[in-house]
Amino acid sequence: MIRCFLKSRIISVGILFLFLILAVAVVVNDLDKPIYIPIIACILLLGLGIILSRLAGNIVADRENMHLLSILHIYLDPERFITAYLPVVNRLPEGSRLRLIAEGYLAVGYDAAGRFDEALSLLEKPAPNDPALAGTRAVSRISCYIGSGRAADARRELSALDSIISETKRDNLRQNLSASRRLLEARLHTLEGLPVDRAELGRALDRAPYQLQRLEILEALARDADRLGQKEKAQACRDRLHKEAGKTRYLK
Repeated sequence: MIRCFLKSRIISVGILFLFLILAVAVVVNDLDKPIYIPIIACILLLGLGIILSRLAGNIVADRENMHLLSILHIYLDPERFITAYLPVVNRLPEGSRLRLIAEGYLAVGYDAAGRFDEALSLLEKPAPNDPALAGTRAVSRISCYIGSGRAADARRELSALDSIISETKRDNLRQNLSASRRLLEARLHTLEGLPVDRAELGRALDRAPYQLQRLEILEALARDADRLGQKEKAQACRDRLHKEAGKTRYLK
């Protein structure tokens, strides 16, 4: 993602330029030596420069990417995130794996902003021969369907996610996708007015790795309390939801 950020481009080009200067200096300094010596030194320096420029550029790009993602996941400001991240997505080659990953991040932002159609338009592209990417995109699609109240579409997509889970050979990926599926199904049940294990949802709330997932669980708990006629619990969940919602769709 070096090309996506100004800082990473500057660092990468700067290091490469520095090693180019060093290579020229070596050639000039070794003019009185056999020709193969400066040639070999020049090749080694340029090769090292290319490696270091890419390494440093990628480190800076990853840091810049994490900074933008923090706007969504820490500061809970999806509209600001979308504005900042859309140019990043557009700089990546169409159809590349990095582009699909970045579009997935952007789709989460659209979901958090309540812009479900825009999120789903990014998630429609297939991810062939990549179960991790296919699984995370399916999870995001289901979340959008639940958020927009499209229970039948969410149920259909859950079946597709089941196929991905059953076909993956990586244990950690299967476990992560299965955990996401359990939470999605619980959210879907509350949307459909079906009972859920509130104790398990409470434990999931306590161990949620990021704030957006906590908001999803609080919304599900509020819906389930409505189903049970527990008005005080439902209001307590909604009060907490609004308090922690930042600038996401849950504030509405």
